[in-house]
Amino acid sequence: MSFLEDGYAAVVGWRNRQWDSGRRPRVHVTLPVVSVGNLSVGGTGKTPVTALVVDMLKDLGRSPVIVARGYGRRHRGLVVIQPYQADGMDPDVTGDEPLELARRCGVPVVVARRKVDAAIHAAAEHLGDVIVVDDGFQHRDLVRELDIVIIDAATINTPRLLPKGRLREPLANVSRAHVVLLHGDVEASRIDHVRSQDALLLHVQFTTTVPPFNGTAIAVCGLGAPQRFYNGLAEAGTSILGQTSFADHHRYLARDVDAIIRQANTLGASAVLTTEKDVVKLRVWQQRFDAARIQLVVCGVSASLEGDVLAVLHMMQDRLQA
Repeated sequence: MSFLEDGYAAVVGWRNRQWDSGRRPRVHVTLPVVSVGNLSVGGTGKTPVTALVVDMLKDLGRSPVIVARGYGRRHRGLVVIQPYQADGMDPDVTGDEPLELARRCGVPVVVARRKVDAAIHAAAEHLGDVIVVDDGFQHRDLVRELDIVIIDAATINTPRLLPKGRLREPLANVSRAHVVLLHGDVEASRIDHVRSQDALLLHVQFTTTVPPFNGTAIAVCGLGAPQRFYNGLAEAGTSILGQTSFADHHRYLARDVDAIIRQANTLGASAVLTTEKDVVKLRVWQQRFDAARIQLVVCGVSASLEGDVLAVLHMMQDRLQA
């Protein structure tokens, strides 16, 4: 390990010991809490899994409310996104992923710099009867009844901590999870030595849906793992003439949109394929795309579980009622 990685590991270990020992207090809210998260930076599919968890809770007769930090937004205050308001809200105020979640899940989303504050507000305002924390595995200030963690191949194959690697905390800390979702080419045997023996283990798959469009297309996204989007398009049977990747949570400016349109024109493409996360920021520039006669096509990514899904539903039901 490098000096910086050693220092990061020491801080993470100290923080977790504070929570484990009770020296760092944890907040109980009046609603049960489900957390969806991972161990690493970059995209592992947390947003589609959060949407899937919301749907599963609805199937159990619950009324979920999501809490999120709203990474990359410029507004620092607490914001409540009601799904019927989402189309008129500014991603600079809310963050891109919270807007995406409100639209696709049809439930309220509370955004705050501290997720504990968002959860307290959601409970106090009776915005639902169960809280789902987006990207919550490391946010241990908030007590939760169910921890769901996603492990992908990159997490397993590059087990270095920040800043040298991509892990926010050691792989061994997957032992805190009640449900472990493996994505990609990850064998269960790779984590058997670190997961809790009581934890449920399933595989998660992601499917990209491409709406019909005329002509040919390029693809554009600003994601933590852009290649997954391009691979998803290929798996859906969609060919693209070119692709452009921006940084995760990229805020699209006029010059970016002009460059995208130039690329489409140069390659003879009549459509730009993008993600639900990106479109909340690209819609601002809809008139530019319309003037260039370029279709802006939003491709959805959904998650599905392979394994004993019924056991997960039973665990949800039992732990939320405890």
